[in-house]
Amino acid sequence: MPASKHLLLVMSLAGLLCTGVQCPPSPTEPNDDQNPQPDPWLEIAATPETELNGNEATATPVAFDAAGKARLTGTIPTIREGAGVDYWNLGPMTAGDRLTLEVVTPGTDLKTIAAVFDADGRLFELQSWRESDQGVVDPAIDDVIRHSSTAYYLVVCRAPRAGLVGGLYEVRISVERGGPVPPMRPQTVWLNFEGGTVPLPDEGPLTFGRFDPQDIDPAYAGQNATVRHWIVETVKQNYARYNVTVLNSDDGPAPADGPFSTVYFGGYAPRSLGEAVTGTDPYNANPDDDVVVFTQRFTEDLFTVRPDARGLGTAIGNVAAHEIGHLLGLNHVHQAYDLMNGYDAPDNLLGDQRFKNSLLNLTIFPVNDILLGQDGHLLLAETVGLVPPANDVDLTVCAEPAALAVGDLDENGAVDIVAACPTSLEVWVLWNDGAGAFPTHGMASGFGASSVGVADLNGDGHPDLFGTDVGSGGVFVYLNQGGGNFGTAAMYPTGDGPWSLTAADLTGDGRPDLVVVNSFDDNVTMLPNRGDGTFAASEVISAAAFPLSVTAADFNGDQWVDLAFGNSGTQTLPGGVWVLLNDGAGGFLPPTAYVEAALASGVATGDVNGDGLPDLIVADTFASRLSSGTADVLLNDGNGGFGSPAYYMAGDQSSAVAVGDLNGDGWPDLVLANRGTGDVSVLLNRGNGAFEPEWPYRVGGTPAAVAIADLNGDGRPDIVVAGEDTGTVSILLNKGNGRFGK
Repeated sequence: MPASKHLLLVMSLAGLLCTGVQCPPSPTEPNDDQNPQPDPWLEIAATPETELNGNEATATPVAFDAAGKARLTGTIPTIREGAGVDYWNLGPMTAGDRLTLEVVTPGTDLKTIAAVFDADGRLFELQSWRESDQGVVDPAIDDVIRHSSTAYYLVVCRAPRAGLVGGLYEVRISVERGGPVPPMRPQTVWLNFEGGTVPLPDEGPLTFGRFDPQDIDPAYAGQNATVRHWIVETVKQNYARYNVTVLNSDDGPAPADGPFSTVYFGGYAPRSLGEAVTGTDPYNANPDDDVVVFTQRFTEDLFTVRPDARGLGTAIGNVAAHEIGHLLGLNHVHQAYDLMNGYDAPDNLLGDQRFKNSLLNLTIFPVNDILLGQDGHLLLAETVGLVPPANDVDLTVCAEPAALAVGDLDENGAVDIVAACPTSLEVWVLWNDGAGAFPTHGMASGFGASSVGVADLNGDGHPDLFGTDVGSGGVFVYLNQGGGNFGTAAMYPTGDGPWSLTAADLTGDGRPDLVVVNSFDDNVTMLPNRGDGTFAASEVISAAAFPLSVTAADFNGDQWVDLAFGNSGTQTLPGGVWVLLNDGAGGFLPPTAYVEAALASGVATGDVNGDGLPDLIVADTFASRLSSGTADVLLNDGNGGFGSPAYYMAGDQSSAVAVGDLNGDGWPDLVLANRGTGDVSVLLNRGNGAFEPEWPYRVGGTPAAVAIADLNGDGRPDIVVAGEDTGTVSILLNKGNGRFGK
């Protein structure tokens, strides 16, 4: 499919990065003027637009004839650029339906864009006018629907930089129902550091020499290997969720078999950091195309401060991943830290980026509708597919497990797993046989547990089992009589919607008390331990704002255990993390709120920067600043307060977090469960409280909870995940150096 040149990442005076032009497929050849043929489309009754039709709710409905065809007519008025946007409701479509459309603008200089979205506002395909040897070519789409939706919408508007010209347009559209869905095709990409010649549209052939960063700046002399390493690692990390194999010339020659795309490094373009040579390629129709990253543009003046060798490699790698994204069918968007962002500040290239669900860039789609965007993750999943699940073991448990705990309950020296399933009112204990296998399980019924825990509650040396029961509004406690033999559960009322709990000695008597966050009551309660593993009546110790998570630690070093709990927010109070400092007299000081914009589904503690003080880590389900889930890391200021958070991107809808040293370097690392992307994110500690970009591991379901424990006794902590929609507990074994899975 021919496509026009697509310039990427164009710098503006404000430090902005890029713009682009979309490239539609060629339309059918026009009729010979000397032998005109009847136009069968004119036999189809036209459906005129019904003004006003400027959004999804007012979209003009399209009625297809018996052959699945429709002819639409509309007008783009001659007014300022960006005005005159028409929405058409194409109705429901099923995966496998082929959608073909062509915009026709006879007798006018109007230049248009056509874009199709599903009912959730996620882009299917976008095409724009282009120049050809025959003049202006109008937009056309011919592709197969990848996922079903209750409605698809066609949006037609004037193209950017097309002047104030208006006029009539016609859309000729057909739908062939019930065909096959195109298979997802894995893609190979070769990063070529050795140079070569690339034919660029308009400019002609461009020849590159061998890449060496000292040609960018003499300050990088002798650091070629480091810069290349981080280019490769950054591209691999960006595509770690997808079936994209990243090879490079340092490891061997170009692939001998099968199609592959090549990334060249070198050269200079005054207004561009990179270029996908043949433009955006919807759904990777041509898996054998080229990208150029103009490395001579990465001079010191591009950044606020000259990056070190690792930073330079990261920035070049992020641009390379961006350009590869165009080859796989992705357009420019307008969202910070989205890899396809066309307006990102250059300094942002030095940090972690990823494919997200973001608004389209106005330079390619001048429609100010916050409901319409490009879900880069979804499009890549439908084009190249997701990597296989990394799980080493999948254990079938009860329906919809939502919570996990780990501990050696039967005291055989091996860590057991507790899985709670509130839907089926079951709690399962998976017994570890000592070699990392779980051939048997025990089960308790009747508890809608959204949280479970393991701790010695009565001081007899045996770990006990406890959890919340959302249905009854209380907590259940199983005291261990030794060897994993439990008596009858004791029940203690706490409040409406007990969602999460933890055990901690809040009164200083050496006995762990229970702390519960009650979501529906918007409060936090404490059950004081009587000393024998039974508990006194519940006491409200703080208000809350629909709390979902809780953790405990001595935050201010006064030897009294404090609390932190995560809120999702109410109509009158924001979400975020609230910290309760223990007053040392059986009570707590008023709460202090942090990260108020966060939807804090999970909260944990750990000394991540080695100063001896417990820090806070939040699983932020939807960080609006990054349009994805994040790990929010708040460092302890030494007085029980916390500074501004550092945000680290994870997958979509991060719902839980666990802390542990995964690579054996003595520094606590992070694992987040991401419900939206169906994976867990591993963030390794750099040794100073800052974290590497996330490395995702797909689990093949919807992860609702995560835990860290050495399950097979090899001295390396493994990852345990509750798969809510699969009814499984999955285990990702540690392969060393913090790498997991198959």
